[in-house]
Amino acid sequence: MLNLYEWEGVTPITPEAWRLPKAVPLHPARFYCHTRLIYLGMASIYGRRLRAHASPAITALREELYPGQRYRDINFAKSRTNLRE
Repeated sequence: MLNLYEWEGVTPITPEAWRLPKAVPLHPARFYCHTRLIYLGMASIYGRRLRAHASPAITALREELYPGQRYRDINFAKSRTNLRE
């Protein structure tokens, strides 16, 4: 949301899952309460792809977070499934 990481690098969280019939075993309404609330919020944000406008502060944060490489050259889709050891 702060425009420090592209949405292509985020695992899809489909807001359309809430439109399924509640009889479906994997309907989000059947999730544990905390998981359900987090999923609902993240699905709505992911569906709209919210993003802050680029500013000098965001540019400075990008340079600090990704040293030695330009932000526009990072392949976020490729790093979607990378996990920290």
